[in-house]
Amino acid sequence: MLSPDPDHPILIVPTRRRVRALHANHLIADSDEALVVREAGQPAWHYFPVDDVEMAFLGRTGHLAQCPYKGDAETYTLTMEGEILEDVARVFVDPTPMAESLRGRVGFDPRRVEVYEIDEADIAQADAEHPPTRLTAI
Repeated sequence: MLSPDPDHPILIVPTRRRVRALHANHLIADSDEALVVREAGQPAWHYFPVDDVEMAFLGRTGHLAQCPYKGDAETYTLTMEGEILEDVARVFVDPTPMAESLRGRVGFDPRRVEVYEIDEADIAQADAEHPPTRLTAI
């Protein structure tokens, strides 16, 4: 286990705005309680409470992502409209003490899923211009 230091800083903080995750214009997560992880050399990852994620489209891969700073996370595949994105999401099951706040939250790889912050006042306008599809799994 490693600890963040000046050469490898990691910051985990609540977002100040609502956060959404979209894939192919389908809303897969929407939360005003997300955490953002800013880690040296990595894009920012947003972690959503599981209750704010459409988990029906995610399945465990059986893979484990291991980070010496944040701990162990199970990886998930997103399956939607015939497209399969393997290892696109993570859920920390054995976080290090510094990353305990990530336990059980779902984070999406921002290089593969569109993840963005939005002001509450802008949601109605954004949804009207580009309405995300809210899917219901069968």
